[in-house]
Amino acid sequence: MSLSVDIRLNAGSFSLVAAFSTGASVTAVLGASGAGKTLALRAIAGLQSLINGEITQGSQTLYSSSKRIDLPARRRNIGYLFQDYALFPHLTVAENIAFGLMREPKQEQLQSIARMVNLLRLHGLEDRLPAGLSGGERQRVALGRALARCPDLLLLDEPFSALDAPTRESLVEEFIYLREAIDIPTVLVTHDVGEAYALAQHIVVMGNGRVLQSGTKDEVFHRPLSPDVARLVGVQNIFNDTRDGVPVIVGIRATDLLVESSNEPNATLTKTVDRGVQLLGMFTTSNSEYLVAEMNRAHLFNLLPGSRWRVQAREGASMVWPITSLVAPVDSQAAQPY
Repeated sequence: MSLSVDIRLNAGSFSLVAAFSTGASVTAVLGASGAGKTLALRAIAGLQSLINGEITQGSQTLYSSSKRIDLPARRRNIGYLFQDYALFPHLTVAENIAFGLMREPKQEQLQSIARMVNLLRLHGLEDRLPAGLSGGERQRVALGRALARCPDLLLLDEPFSALDAPTRESLVEEFIYLREAIDIPTVLVTHDVGEAYALAQHIVVMGNGRVLQSGTKDEVFHRPLSPDVARLVGVQNIFNDTRDGVPVIVGIRATDLLVESSNEPNATLTKTVDRGVQLLGMFTTSNSEYLVAEMNRAHLFNLLPGSRWRVQAREGASMVWPITSLVAPVDSQAAQPY
């Protein structure tokens, strides 16, 4: 089922102008804090007032300023998982799941609760209050409440951000499995590049209240339209350069830089950052550019600050953008990752 969003709204001094369309089973809205991601999600859910625009899901119009349509949230049949989960502290797990089913017959409520408990592995927790649950368990209860009504669309607002790293990784894997079971179009808001790539087929990149790029994840990750998008999808090295005499901006991922011992070094190692699963080297080139490269652990004992190396991009790995009035030159030092 397709989702089409073309909206404008004001929230205090912040303005949001967002337009994108997707037919993917999972769409990730990716951006830094303050980009307008949650506002866009709330607008889709009917929880945020709009100035004008249109939101359609499949053949149904949820909002249209020109047609004077504005379905209230309760009529949009949308499941919403809030960032803080928003569980009712005085209700048990079963009662939280059933909260949106109050108008259904009691037997149907019990069947829905049983279905969610089984789907989300909440057996034995039905009578517990939220205070007695772990962060991962609270998230699953909130997800069960969102799914219990069999929504036409599921909205997830930073669902993994409040969890510790091991729990987050485990639940991301569970969500991949869950997707096959629920088969509901889903829009996921996240600032985490890895989550977006692992979970979504379509990516919408937002910044400063605008959609910077929208497309399949391969398009967005491998062909970002601007340096701003490139930074948000994890391109660590962005600097000014010249190609065929024309000033341009170049982007290169840390994984696409080759670092080798050479008689013709062109960069000085300033420091290394060991993240356990990834070893990064920070370099300053002879052109005073700052580069970050993923290092081979075989070189670990030779990676001394001040040592000289040859750093170059893999063939065909560079991203190049023209410098225009919309894409200003960058300060390579300011763009240095940390």
